[in-house]
Amino acid sequence: MPASLSPASQQPDLFDVNRSTSPVEDVDHYQGGYEGLELTVYGLDRTTPLSAVDHLRRVIDEIKGSTDSNEETETIFRAISIRQADTRNALDYAYVSLSQDVIAQPRADILQALRKTILESHPNLRALWRTHAGLDKTRRLSFGMETQKEAQETVAKLNDWLERKGYHYMTKFVSSPAGSWRITYDFVDPNDVDAILASPPVIAGRTYYPNRPRFIVPSYGYQIAILGCRDWQSARATLDKFVRELTAREDNLDPVVYSHMELGGDVYTAVLRDWATTMRVADSADDLKDFLARHPLGRHVNPVPQPGLLYVLNGSGLFFRQSSLPDRSSFEMRQFRHELDAVRQQGLESMQTLFAEHRRTNETVASVRTGLEHILAGMAHLAALQSLDARLVQAELSLSDARQQQNQCNFLALLGDRIPADLHVANIQRLKDCNDEIDQRRKDVQRLRNERDALALAAAVPPIAPSTEADGDAHAPPRLTSYTAPAAPSGSSGPSTEALH
Repeated sequence: MPASLSPASQQPDLFDVNRSTSPVEDVDHYQGGYEGLELTVYGLDRTTPLSAVDHLRRVIDEIKGSTDSNEETETIFRAISIRQADTRNALDYAYVSLSQDVIAQPRADILQALRKTILESHPNLRALWRTHAGLDKTRRLSFGMETQKEAQETVAKLNDWLERKGYHYMTKFVSSPAGSWRITYDFVDPNDVDAILASPPVIAGRTYYPNRPRFIVPSYGYQIAILGCRDWQSARATLDKFVRELTAREDNLDPVVYSHMELGGDVYTAVLRDWATTMRVADSADDLKDFLARHPLGRHVNPVPQPGLLYVLNGSGLFFRQSSLPDRSSFEMRQFRHELDAVRQQGLESMQTLFAEHRRTNETVASVRTGLEHILAGMAHLAALQSLDARLVQAELSLSDARQQQNQCNFLALLGDRIPADLHVANIQRLKDCNDEIDQRRKDVQRLRNERDALALAAAVPPIAPSTEADGDAHAPPRLTSYTAPAAPSGSSGPSTEALH
């Protein structure tokens, strides 16, 4: 016999209603008593098809262990039912609901409290109200193809691109719903979906634009939606009034807890206070038609918007606005995209060629500048060597003159007493001066020779040639590889530079 619990709160805990919206089909074999009163928990272990269920069961057990035990909490944990998402594929999510055999009445408040606890105790997991029946498509992208052959040839290219980018997916398949071929991926990280939408894959110059299903993530289990509200500026206020009149409460509480326009104003959604009110509004197509007929701001609305349970409408595909010529429009769009890709590729190739030529020009200019710098450096070395050679010749001539004077003084010194005494004394002094001058001239000559040898050695070392590409020989700059100084003057140009000792 189902257990009896304390009454549900009249104020649903909408702790995260500000979530983005965005995509769906697959038939779910599970037939629950209350459609949409189920959570989806993401980020679970997906080693095997059963890993996610086992992981989620451990999480629930941890929460149970940290919760004060009483009859009511024991009943709630006994009612928690965990279901596998797919028996064939290893997915990272599983479903959580309340068993009607244990708790007969619908209790979205209990599931919302469980969801909040999971998010707070396990930040690495995501827990959302289940969006629709069938496999989850909140992280799904599909790439449209024109033929089966194109789809089969492209899937490997897309796989390689996704692998290079580090975008991991759980499942992929090629299908042709309604005769239109597509490649579909279910990704692991929802951020990867946004990244691919922002920067689609470009393979061999062609951009593959992904498509994402449209959906609204429910904020609470008791949530309805009314379709077809686009271009109706007063839709929210008018439909809020309709719901309040249709489901007026004896306790005078507002039946509309929260309402919002979604998908660019095309869909009105509202969170209501209980399951009975929710189902009353979801089954009120005729009531809405009558209400709009007598409402001054609603008479112009045609066709009449269709209400329903958000969970059901998410999976019905009614959010798609069908074109009157879908095949032609789709073909023209693909043609336009192909032409745009071709123009884009041509522009890209032209820019690449321009940048390559600009780079080669810069390299050539740099090489020529380097070569000129080497030539100027060589010319500076040559001028310095010539200057040193001239100074060395002058120093050697001065040394030769000093030696000649020394020889003359030595000859006079040999005459001894045969010359006047004062001349002899002056000659001795002159001989000492010549010896000092010769010592200084020798030092000057040796210093200049050392400077000349060092400069000649520096000029003879070849400069480092700038690196060029294999095909850049035609642009190779002139290079100064070595320099040989001219020989020192000899013969008639001046005295010999033999050893000075």
